[in-house]
Amino acid sequence: MKRLLPLPALLLAASLAHAQQARDFVQFDGGIYALAPGGGQVLLYTSLADTAAKPSLRLARTKQVVIVGEFSPHWAVTRREGICYFVRQADLAGLGLGQTVRQVAATLTAPLPLDAGTHLIDFTKVVPAPGASKDELHARAKVWLAETFKLPRITLQVDDKDAGVLIGKGWQAAFAPNAFGTTDELILWYTVKFAFKDGRYRYNLTDFQFEYPASQYTASVGAFRAEAATAATRRDGTPTTDAKAYARALSQAAHVAGDNLERRLAQPATGNEF
Repeated sequence: MKRLLPLPALLLAASLAHAQQARDFVQFDGGIYALAPGGGQVLLYTSLADTAAKPSLRLARTKQVVIVGEFSPHWAVTRREGICYFVRQADLAGLGLGQTVRQVAATLTAPLPLDAGTHLIDFTKVVPAPGASKDELHARAKVWLAETFKLPRITLQVDDKDAGVLIGKGWQAAFAPNAFGTTDELILWYTVKFAFKDGRYRYNLTDFQFEYPASQYTASVGAFRAEAATAATRRDGTPTTDAKAYARALSQAAHVAGDNLERRLAQPATGNEF
């Protein structure tokens, strides 16, 4: 005979289930994320009370999700066809270890940094690395390049260990909403410049360029400068919808890349390198 919960326990369970609905979360425009590679599908839930049972929706890992908020460091919230779902943050590609979609979203509203000399978008940071030699940091950076871009998506332009300089150019996927309510999957090229000294290093992410990959609809590849794409304005001087989307996609990609880079360079140089 099936045992029934007493009424107070049922009321408590109902209350907890209601409090954990996907509509109860911190809302923000979190951007578009690809799903992390791995085995099986990504499971979405309308309530955390359902996570031990059948999921509300299953997605192939080739899909993307639009993040509209965060419920906890473990759960982000995505909206599909007007319905909010929980998705595990571990299933989102691009997040660094311990990094959350809320932390990334907090960086996306700042103006894109421009270099005063080149007038190019340039994310620059000096990072302390206590106890790490110049040569060790150089080796760690080469491992990060190999892990992040993989051949043939990366070319080394400068590799001068004695001078403490490493420059590479590669690409990664970026996603931006378009005027049709769907998502453009773009290729984002950029240059990574490293300068190493004992105990610290500087990196620059710059020379960004968006590219529409060739598809079944077109045999050509359309490339355009990130500066032009993100600076497009209407007659009243306000950014166009596309410009806002490209700026957010670029900023999200750059901040995630920078976070992953710093985490990798804080670890010993184990693994393959160029």
